[in-house]
Amino acid sequence: MPSDPLCETCGNRLAGPAARTVSSRPSRYCSNACRQQAYRRRRKTRALPAQPLVGLCAHVSSFHGREDDLLTAARLISSSRLLTIVGEPGVGKTRLVVELLKRLSRRKDTAPAFHVDIGALDADAAVAAGIATAAGLADASSPPVDSVIRAFGTEQDVLLALDNCEHRLEECGKLLAVLLPQCPRLRVLATSREVLRLPGEVVHSLRGLPVLAGLDGAALRLFLDRARAAGPGAEYTGPDLDTVDEICARLDGNALAIELAAALVRVLSPSEILDRLAERFSLLDSGWRTADPRHRSLGAAIDWSYQRLTPGERAVLGRISVLPGGFGLGTAAAVCAGLTPVHGTSPGAAFAVLPVLRALEAQSLLVAERGAASTARFRLTESVRLFARARPAGERARRAAEGGLVAALAELADPLGNAIVVAGPDVARLVEERDSLLRALHLLDGTADERRLVLALAVLTVEDADGAELGGRRALADALRDTPAGSRHRGAALATAAHLASEQGDACGAARLARATALTAWRDGDERGLARYLRVRGTVGAYAGDLPAAVADAACALRISARLEDEAARLCCTSELGWYLLGQGDVEAAADAVRIAGTGTARGMLGQAPHVPALFYTAGAVELRRGNVNTAGRHFTEGLALGGAGRAGVPWGLEGAAAVAVGVHRPERTLRLLGAADGLRERTGSLAPPWWRRAVAETRTEGERYLSGSRADSALRAGRSMSGRQAVDYALGESPSAPNEPRKEMSSRERQVVGLVARGMTNREIAERLSLSVRTVETHTRHIRERFGLRSRAHLAAWSAGAGQGKRVT
Repeated sequence: MPSDPLCETCGNRLAGPAARTVSSRPSRYCSNACRQQAYRRRRKTRALPAQPLVGLCAHVSSFHGREDDLLTAARLISSSRLLTIVGEPGVGKTRLVVELLKRLSRRKDTAPAFHVDIGALDADAAVAAGIATAAGLADASSPPVDSVIRAFGTEQDVLLALDNCEHRLEECGKLLAVLLPQCPRLRVLATSREVLRLPGEVVHSLRGLPVLAGLDGAALRLFLDRARAAGPGAEYTGPDLDTVDEICARLDGNALAIELAAALVRVLSPSEILDRLAERFSLLDSGWRTADPRHRSLGAAIDWSYQRLTPGERAVLGRISVLPGGFGLGTAAAVCAGLTPVHGTSPGAAFAVLPVLRALEAQSLLVAERGAASTARFRLTESVRLFARARPAGERARRAAEGGLVAALAELADPLGNAIVVAGPDVARLVEERDSLLRALHLLDGTADERRLVLALAVLTVEDADGAELGGRRALADALRDTPAGSRHRGAALATAAHLASEQGDACGAARLARATALTAWRDGDERGLARYLRVRGTVGAYAGDLPAAVADAACALRISARLEDEAARLCCTSELGWYLLGQGDVEAAADAVRIAGTGTARGMLGQAPHVPALFYTAGAVELRRGNVNTAGRHFTEGLALGGAGRAGVPWGLEGAAAVAVGVHRPERTLRLLGAADGLRERTGSLAPPWWRRAVAETRTEGERYLSGSRADSALRAGRSMSGRQAVDYALGESPSAPNEPRKEMSSRERQVVGLVARGMTNREIAERLSLSVRTVETHTRHIRERFGLRSRAHLAAWSAGAGQGKRVT
């Protein structure tokens, strides 16, 4: 039989009539006296906090950015009972919590909140005693834990903020494991460099402040604000702002580092600060006099966490510090080969190093990210990387890590030397490893190591994929000069060099390199190498004006690709064959060759064959010759949309789009697109074949017919000033002014303000709705109006309804 319930005040059994109230609900008390006593206890407990926010130290400096983090943290703490904000040393965890508590305290229905700095407690003081003291609950007659449970274990909501939990991680974890079950209305907001690893814990990772172009970046605004405080004459414009942006980026948006750097403006210019960031730990060492010792310098902040690592974790951190950017598990295992946690570089080694990477990430010394296909990626901030490199790990360990890096990257790039056409997944992986590729190639600079060839090919592949100029052409030429004639992958390197020579107008050099490619393929008996040679010989012929020979070579390469069932190569050879046929005037044969562009087959192969956009450019050019301007426009647009800003095909797509624009009588757009294509070709040193150059010249002449000389020159200059990304955006859009305007985005808080302005609310009403000050709302609206060139509040409201949906208000 179930036992009788007990009185919640005196503990006596509730039996018979006392067990029921008048409404037949179970009773909680045995008498009115016990009920009154329970009521007085609740009133007394509720009256404990005299203020809605207790124990919080006021900050006298201004707060910048973090609107999204504040909103996220407020949402998470309202829906969970334990929220831990973690982040690297100095990133701003404490300041975020302070601002959040201040905002929550302004709400009418806010719960009492208590802020306790665990790092400020005496070494021999218990965490529970610190919480009891902060809440005014000190009671010598009972243990501190009991006092806290009695105070917080009521029916009233309570928010407890535990700051800097990393100082007493185990103790905080054990205490919260007791408090949370016994205090059902208690919510805990913790900050720590390491997660607490408790049931029900929700973790929010805090990253560096965003570094954006212009005054939109919170990191830049923080630097300027602290610089003005350090030296009232510190006002920067133009190039100095760009330098400050770079300082903030080099410091990874770390708030502590930015504040320490800004304090130096009394004695150093921004450019001098930037030049000395390689020695940042001796430079950024003058923090606030009242700050915790570990926050008075950047080096001390990182060293505090470093000293708490195990020897194995320190060793892995030192090895991965040779990696200049993001990396995956395989690369980490390669550079850590030979350490105790890692045995060799087999696939299993990646899993052996994973626990150590997880431990470093949990302690906020390593950033976990997602790469292509949602693969695990990791990254060290520049400050942590430089700190780890400066530790006395030994020359032998450094050489082992660098050797592992070169081996891993050469293995990753190896498919480039064996393929007729590089496959899409290989390109994606190489783009992810861009920084490490450049580092590996630099380590081999000046040597006869044959791996330089494939690493140089990888750098060129990355250049074509994302439009960056990384010095791949020079690296390939140097590698061909320094490595032996019988080196592995020399045929692929020669073929690539011949193609580049053709694009640069060096017909003799291209022909010589093509012949060398053929000799290598025949010597090795490599059928894929033969197809690669035929492709490059076709390119050389096309640039030399010998289109019939180019058609024959492309057709032969296509047959080999089909026989080898290499779909990526077949698609690429099809595009080249259609292009050459079109160049010699055989329009219908070219149309038959690229008919696949009209189906979904080509689009479906984009992930496997990065040359798909070229097929659409060829199809667009065919339709132009047929007079189907609208169909041609769709092909060029689709090719540009699929290809993104990769430099390999963008000029061709822009020139085709310009021909479409002149066909629909839009001369200014025509010249802007041609100017953009000219700029990209000049920056990459790539020419088009003669027949295509003639077609582009005709397009330019037709566009200039309808504009004055000054307007034509202005349109061409505007196009030349575009980046590859801006040019593609312009070609895909409609507004002629779009590429000249900076990419402007609003934070989520700014979008909220704009939406409420559009609804006709005043600044005070918006401030009350969003729990902000009126001055903050005024600042938001002023920044938005300045950024988007809006004259008045009414104009801002109209823009919200118009430009917010892609329209332009004038």
